[in-house]
Amino acid sequence: DEYDVAGETHNFCGMRVFDYDDTLFPMEKRVIQCNVLQNDENYAYWFGLKNNISLYNQEKQRLADDLRLRIEKKYPQLEGKLIVLGTYSPVTFTTWCNAYKGGYMSFNPQKGYKNKYVKSTIKGLNNLYLASQWIQTSGGLPIAAASGKFAIDIMKSSR
Repeated sequence: DEYDVAGETHNFCGMRVFDYDDTLFPMEKRVIQCNVLQNDENYAYWFGLKNNISLYNQEKQRLADDLRLRIEKKYPQLEGKLIVLGTYSPVTFTTWCNAYKGGYMSFNPQKGYKNKYVKSTIKGLNNLYLASQWIQTSGGLPIAAASGKFAIDIMKSSR
């Protein structure tokens, strides 16, 4: 089913279910995170809405309710059991993390693009090791942590 976000029609929503550790959640409780991929034009839409906080919050709630209904349609056993805990937009990532245009990842892979990886060393520059979220697509904090580990591994092996 299609749905509208920031003036565009979408037909996909990523979902993560956080129930992998029963010590983190009360019995029969889970967190479902919905993630809608957005672009620069969508960011401009949300940024414009932010000037009218009431309209901004209404639009986030409308989208949350729409996604909740989609989940309940796909999984009828969840009907009436889901509660929206919070909503966020690309502007939220800018507000809280100073993320450029609301990006929570450094790259958003597009159709037809190959994965890119930048080596942690540069030929001719000794004792310089790169570690960053920008080292490889899709980027983000997990990539930053992994690239730091790989840079340390290279340092240790070159001694």
